Amino acid sequence: MRDTRRNLGMAVTGLVLFGIVLLGGAALGSGEPGTLTAWSLPNANSLPGGIIAAGGSVYFTEAGGNRIGLLDVAANTITEWDVGQGPERLALGSSNGVYFTERWADRIGRIYPAGNYYSSETSGISPSGPMGLVMDVSGTSLWYTQLGSTKVTHLTPGGLLFDVLQFKVPAVHGASPSTSLLTATTATVAPTTTPGNPYLPPAIALAPRATSGPYTEWSLPSGTYQLRDLAIASDGTLFISTESASLLELNPSSNTVLFHDLPSGSTSLRVAVDSAGRVWFTESWEDKIGRLDPATGEVMEWSVAAGAQPYALCIAADGSVWFSQREGDRIGHLEPATNALTEYTLAANSHPLDVTFDASGQLWFTTERGNWIGRLAVGPILGPPPVADSITDVHVALLSATQAQVTVDYTYSGSHGTPVYVGGLPTVGGAESGSFGYVPEAIPAAGSGSVSFDLSYLGAGCMLTEGMDVYIYGADRSTFLFYHVAVPLSWGPCVPSGSASGLPTVSIGVDRGCGGAYAVGVPVVISITPSEAVTATLIDFETGGAQKQVSLGWIPAGATRTVSGTTTGPAGVEGLVVIAQTTSGMWISAGCAFAIGGASASAVSVTVDRGCGAIYHYGETATAILQSSVAGVVRLYQVTRDGRVAGVTTAPILPGVTERIAAPISGTTGTSTFLLQVTTMTGQILAATCSYEVTP
Repeated sequence: MRDTRRNLGMAVTGLVLFGIVLLGGAALGSGEPGTLTAWSLPNANSLPGGIIAAGGSVYFTEAGGNRIGLLDVAANTITEWDVGQGPERLALGSSNGVYFTERWADRIGRIYPAGNYYSSETSGISPSGPMGLVMDVSGTSLWYTQLGSTKVTHLTPGGLLFDVLQFKVPAVHGASPSTSLLTATTATVAPTTTPGNPYLPPAIALAPRATSGPYTEWSLPSGTYQLRDLAIASDGTLFISTESASLLELNPSSNTVLFHDLPSGSTSLRVAVDSAGRVWFTESWEDKIGRLDPATGEVMEWSVAAGAQPYALCIAADGSVWFSQREGDRIGHLEPATNALTEYTLAANSHPLDVTFDASGQLWFTTERGNWIGRLAVGPILGPPPVADSITDVHVALLSATQAQVTVDYTYSGSHGTPVYVGGLPTVGGAESGSFGYVPEAIPAAGSGSVSFDLSYLGAGCMLTEGMDVYIYGADRSTFLFYHVAVPLSWGPCVPSGSASGLPTVSIGVDRGCGGAYAVGVPVVISITPSEAVTATLIDFETGGAQKQVSLGWIPAGATRTVSGTTTGPAGVEGLVVIAQTTSGMWISAGCAFAIGGASASAVSVTVDRGCGAIYHYGETATAILQSSVAGVVRLYQVTRDGRVAGVTTAPILPGVTERIAAPISGTTGTSTFLLQVTTMTGQILAATCSYEVTP
């Protein structure tokens, strides 16, 4: 039974100095002004609500039009996609996929902006109005509340979830922003403190857990409350607002929930957890900002103007709190260390709702009635200016024997103007090679982020490079940042007849060559040749979806074993993998793919970050790089160095989007092979393979 007790500590109603009680509202004067940039939405009464900022992209929900919007800050365009009923809260997933709640449809939606695809799934075992939405601390799964019940749901995307993709024709609009200077008014607001009671800990109750497929739900005790919002702490604990006299703490590991009582008359609407584990919340009906210390039960509350209705909040890196005032048409900034409350007044009837930070520390927010997206920049209040120009990391991914993508993580202060450009070349013997060309990529504005440029090998023969020089330069071609990374790569026709590492090898091919084209119903001859004696098995990943194994038995060193057959179809790209064990017990493998019935053998590709045929060592990580020219569902298999075929992942893939999957290297010598299958929207199966070696 739920304990409805109250903390017995005495409330402190003000700060007494020399006999004078200072309550909220003592004006200090004007604070630092803020620069407001506003982008009006193209459709009236869109009712923008949820918002997240990722790089130069700002995603938001439009409950009034059942749309997801994307503001491209650099291009000043707004792209809109029609989605399900009642989009409200947002969370950013992998590959820039955006998850959102469809409250009125009892579903969780996902939009893939790169391919204009939308998918939607039921929101749980017993869906009932999904509300608060956050990514797990791992960044791979979702948590949300069910407003119509007392359940909290954990959803792990994967398998066939979000695989039914609907193409959505986007509406793209120009959006010229307006800029204005907002004056700031600052006042001291002395908090009211309600101490916790060390002799009466929070009431505790069981929260039974049920799992069905990708959904796990915790049923909280029924009561006169609704689960509104939730925030996740660094240890995975969830804090949940209820618009009642308690703020809940759910421990998913122990299936228990704590009821933290709030002071009499207080409720919680939106929540956030700071770096110290304290829980901040808005009290919309009480016009307060509250803070709970779960360790002690202490609650502090700062009052704002009557009728302001503080709505959403977010915590800055310095521990200060930014929040919207829905009815007050203001953005508030509370510094708890000094009790200073700074407010920025917006146009009347703006009704600001959700707030969030971008990577540079600028505040973004939606305006429900103003029908615009706002960005507020207030200089040092939001954090220090950008650090010195730097390149912090470089990643090189081989896409083919002659093409690579180089990704550069950077911080740029803007000191050399905009745009600036990123490029680079591989090195041999410490000098840059003239056998390569690159397409420079622009950095359009100051800030921190990642940018990728394309690199091409222009030579004809095999070439080995040892490193990569990367530089950032201005419009006058003057380089002001330089970075070198040691990364050995092979380019061109470097497939050796034996292994560069000295390991035994096995090769597989077809009579028209890997990547060759066959009609349905014609003969095909498969050839397998090991460098030393092996016992081998052939696995055929057919275009009809079946997997067939053929035992090849003993094959002497240097001998070729052939397997003859007929292409059965349907049209697609068939994948072959040979798995072989040497007399010493080492497992080696190789793959080959060929097209059937007019399909394109180059429609999908899989490689590793050092290139197919590369050598990795124990303790390193091989990154599989997947690409597809068509939308579909990925199934990635790995032939491991113990002779097994393991499924690595199943997930959607979009045209033009590169997916990367890390494969840590264990202490087993041999060859591993990736086989990629992509099932397209029309049901066609396309395959590709890539092998790499592992040595100590």
